[in-house]
Amino acid sequence: MIETSVGIKGRVLIEIYDAKTRQRIDKEWHDNLIPTAGQNAFRNAMGGFGLFPIGIGMGNSSTAPSAADVVLGSESIRKSITRRIRPRDGAIRWQAFLLETEGNGETLTESGLFNSVTVDSGDLFARVVFGAVQKTSQVFLTVTWEHEFLLA
Repeated sequence: MIETSVGIKGRVLIEIYDAKTRQRIDKEWHDNLIPTAGQNAFRNAMGGFGLFPIGIGMGNSSTAPSAADVVLGSESIRKSITRRIRPRDGAIRWQAFLLETEGNGETLTESGLFNSVTVDSGDLFARVVFGAVQKTSQVFLTVTWEHEFLLA
């Protein structure tokens, strides 16, 4: 029998755009944590026992991610994933958009990848904390989660 080890590496791209000009104002990549629940969620989805990610949540907790996480620290928004992309062998990206009419007045500092589109529900596949983003009607956001499956 041949044995192969598989690891999962993830990161998140937060892009901020001007709502009027549609020009990108800022972009930042952040490494994410795949908690124990997320590892099990990936396993369950691949084995046909669960769902793959369909929602991206955002909230305002700055508590560092931990292996024990099962929810975001303080989730306020959940968006459906609208794009799935295979950027290269062994990698997948999930993308959602937070429009200029959504989430206004929120100070966003965290995001999570879920197999549900309802706030505070579903399995947390991954979580990240980032610098504060002030959401107003002047901007919209693109949130792109990328996971790469690594063979060892």
